[in-house]
Amino acid sequence: MKNITSIVLLSCVFTLSAQSYDVFEKNPATDFQPNGYHVPIAVIDTGIDIRHSALQKNIYVNASEIPDNGIDDDQNGFIDDVIGWDFGQNDNNPNDFLIPKKNRPPLWQSLRDFNIGEVVSSIKDLLRPGSNGHGTHVSGIVLRENPDARILPIRIDFKKGHAYKQILQAVKYAVAMKAPIVNMSLGGPMADPITKPLQFKLQKEIIKTMRQASDTLFVIAAGNNGRNLDQENIFPGGVDLPNIITVGAVDKKDKLAAFSNYSENIVEIFAYGVKVDSTWPGDSNKKSSGTSMAAPHVTGIASHFLYQQPQANIEQLKTYLSQISFSSTISHKIERAHDGEKNKSMTISIIPYRP
Repeated sequence: MKNITSIVLLSCVFTLSAQSYDVFEKNPATDFQPNGYHVPIAVIDTGIDIRHSALQKNIYVNASEIPDNGIDDDQNGFIDDVIGWDFGQNDNNPNDFLIPKKNRPPLWQSLRDFNIGEVVSSIKDLLRPGSNGHGTHVSGIVLRENPDARILPIRIDFKKGHAYKQILQAVKYAVAMKAPIVNMSLGGPMADPITKPLQFKLQKEIIKTMRQASDTLFVIAAGNNGRNLDQENIFPGGVDLPNIITVGAVDKKDKLAAFSNYSENIVEIFAYGVKVDSTWPGDSNKKSSGTSMAAPHVTGIASHFLYQQPQANIEQLKTYLSQISFSSTISHKIERAHDGEKNKSMTISIIPYRP
C-alpha cells in the first residue's frame, strides 16, 4: 500500500491470459434473472466483470427489483439496482471494466528525446497499468472458497476522487441490502483531523456506520507496507471493532508475506495472498499478490460457514475462523520493523493454504 492520502487497492498484478470480449466497455447490457434464495456477500471494490463465465451465475440478483422499469421497487433509494450499484458513476451497472493505457510515445523515444515527464509517465504505466479489474479478481477468490456464494458487487471509482464519500455510501448500501459479510480489500492512511478534516470526518462516519451494523462482519485487508499495525494507524484495517476482522497475507508455505502488514492486536488472521490465480475482466484469469487477495479467502470461508449455519453470529464466525487456523511465531519480522523492538516475537493465526 502506498503512503498517499487517497485510498488504494491492496494488490500487485502479475500475469494475464487472453480476453474474449470488449473489456473497455463501461456499461454492457445486463439480463439477470433471480437465481434462488441466497443472502448477498458484498464486495466493495472496482465492481465485477458481469460477463465473466466463471462469475455470472454467482452475482446476487435483487428479486425485489423489476429490471429496467425505472422504479425503485424495493424503496431502498436506488432505482433498478438488480445486481448492485456503481457509486463512481451513480448507476445500477457495477461492471468492472478495464481502462486503456494512455497513448504515450515508446519509452525508448522519451529517453532519446530526454522528455523526463513522458519517461516518468511511461514507467508508471509499466509498473501500474491503467486498469481496474481488482474487484473481479477479489470476487473470484471469494467463490474459490464458497462456490455457492452470491456476490453483491458495489463499485467504487478509486481514480475519480472523493473515494471516502463513495465508500461511506457503499457501506451504507451493503448494510441496507442486509449483507451479513462485507469484503473491503482497500485501505489508506488514517486522515489527520487538522490537515485532512474532510477525509477525517468521512472516515469517522464510515466507522460509525460499521459500528452500528453490529450484525455485519467486515473483512478488511491489512495493507502491504510490511509494518506493525500496533504502531501504525491505517484505515480501515486499523479500526478496532468487534464486527471487523483484519486480514494479513501468507504464501503457499504459510509463511508471512514480506509485504504484509502484521500485528498482535489488530491483524486477527492471515490467509493465502501471494501470486493468487483468480478471475479477471475479459473471461480471463490473472495472478496477483496482496492482502487484497488474502481478505476474500476469509470472506469466502466465513460465508461458506454462514450458508451452512444461517443463524451464526459474528462471535461464532470468528470462533470458527480461529478453529481452522494455527499459530505461528514471526519474530524475524519484528527485527526488520521500524519500531526498534528487535528482541520481541509475535504469535499470529494463519488459515493454512489449501490448493
